[in-house]
Amino acid sequence: MANESALPEPISAERAARLERRDLRVPDGQSRTVGPFDEETRDTFSVVAIESFDDLRLLGFVHPELDVPAAVAAIRADNLQHRTFVEETMRTAAATGHGASDGGCGCGGGCGGAGAPRLARSHTNLIDLLQPLADVELRPTHPMVSHTRSYVSRFAAGALKYVGMFNLFNITVGDGATLTMSPSVSLLWANDITIGSEGRLRFAGSGVKVKCLTLNGPGQHIDPLVKIPVGWTKELFTQGAHS
Repeated sequence: MANESALPEPISAERAARLERRDLRVPDGQSRTVGPFDEETRDTFSVVAIESFDDLRLLGFVHPELDVPAAVAAIRADNLQHRTFVEETMRTAAATGHGASDGGCGCGGGCGGAGAPRLARSHTNLIDLLQPLADVELRPTHPMVSHTRSYVSRFAAGALKYVGMFNLFNITVGDGATLTMSPSVSLLWANDITIGSEGRLRFAGSGVKVKCLTLNGPGQHIDPLVKIPVGWTKELFTQGAHS
C-alpha cells in the first residue's frame, strides 16, 4: 500500500506535462487548501526534477525563446554592476558623512554585507535581453524579470533540483470562496481559471509560476501570501505537452 503521507517520487518535466488533468472546484463560501497530500488532487501533483534549462522552458518558468546562456551572462553583468554601484556609494557616503537612502534592494545578498546601503537593483542587462520577448514595457519588478533571474540563477548555481507542480484542467473558485495552494506548490498549470465575486486564489509558496489559457474574474483577488509576485502567463498549451 502506498504511503499517502509521503511525497511522490520525482518525475521528469516531460512526464509531468503529460499527466492526467482534472477540474478543481471550491463551492461558494467555502475555503480549501490543496497540496501533495490532498486526496482529490493528489494524482495531479508532481515533484518534478529540473535537469536542464530546457525543463525551465518547457514548464514555463522562463520564456520558451529565452537564450539561457545570454541570460546567465546578463545576470552576472547586472550583479557586477550592482556590486560596483554599492561599493562606490559606500565610499562616497564614507567620504561625505552622508548615508545612502534605502531603496529596498531585496537582492538576497551581494550588497556588501551588514551595514551596506540597500539599493534597488536595475537589472538593466537582463531587461534588455527580455524586452524583445515581452508585450509590455519591462521594469525591474515585473514577474518576467524577477522569475527569470530567480530560476536561471538558482539552476545555474545548482540550487534548483525539484519543484512541486499541479497540472489541472479548469479551476473554479466560487463566490466568497478561497482556494489556497500549499507552500509545496511552485508551479500551477491550468486551462481556465474562474474566480467568483469576493473569491480568492492564494499561494503560500514564494515565486509561484502560473500558466493558464484564460483567467476570469477579479484579478485583484489573485492573492500571493508572499511579496514575490506571481508570474501569470496566459498562453495556449501545445497539444504535445497536454495531449
